Amino acid sequence: MIIGALHFFETSTNTFHFECGMMTPTLFDVAAITGLPPTGATYDRFKATNNIESVLKDKTYSKYIIGHQEDSEEVSDKEHVAILALWLSQYVFCTKSLQVAKKFVPMAIQIHEGQQFVFGRLILGCLYESMRSTCENIKMTRYRSTFLGYGPFWLLQLWLNATFPTELEMFLPSARSKAQGWLELSQNPEA
Repeated sequence: MIIGALHFFETSTNTFHFECGMMTPTLFDVAAITGLPPTGATYDRFKATNNIESVLKDKTYSKYIIGHQEDSEEVSDKEHVAILALWLSQYVFCTKSLQVAKKFVPMAIQIHEGQQFVFGRLILGCLYESMRSTCENIKMTRYRSTFLGYGPFWLLQLWLNATFPTELEMFLPSARSKAQGWLELSQNPEA
C-alpha cells in the first residue's frame, strides 16, 4: 500500500494527488495517531547537556548494544541514553544506516532529562523527506526490481489505514470471512 500511495505523491508540495483531491499527513494526524502534542517548544539540539558521555564509533546495532551494557542491575544514565539513541535511530526515524546515528544522541539526552519539545513535528518532517527520497529512488529504479526506502514509513502506513479504511476492505478480506471460507472448504472439500 505504501509503494502504491507513493506513486501519487508530489514531491514539490508534499501532497498525495488522489482522485478525491490533494491529501497529506498533518501535525494533527500525527497527534491523533501517536498521541504526541502538535504544539510546543521547537527542538534545539544545542539544549542537550554534556553530563552524559556517549561513545559512537562506527558500531553496528548489535555491537553498539554490547558496548553500552553495564553489569549493574540498575540502568545507568549512560545506558538509558544509549538505548534511547538506538530506539530513535532504528525504530522511530528508521535511518538507512545499520548504525546508531550521532545526530540522535542530543535528542536522546534531552528525552532522558525530561525536556519537552514537539517530537511529532520532527517525525513528520522526516517522513516528508523520506517520501521525497523514496519517490526519487522509485523513478531511478524504474526498470530494476529493488530500491531503497527508509524513514518513518510506519507513520505513513498508520495514516493510510486511518484515512482509507473502506478501501482496505476491498483488498483485504476480514479474518471472519476468511475463517468462514476455510470452514466451508473443510466441510465440503469438493467445492
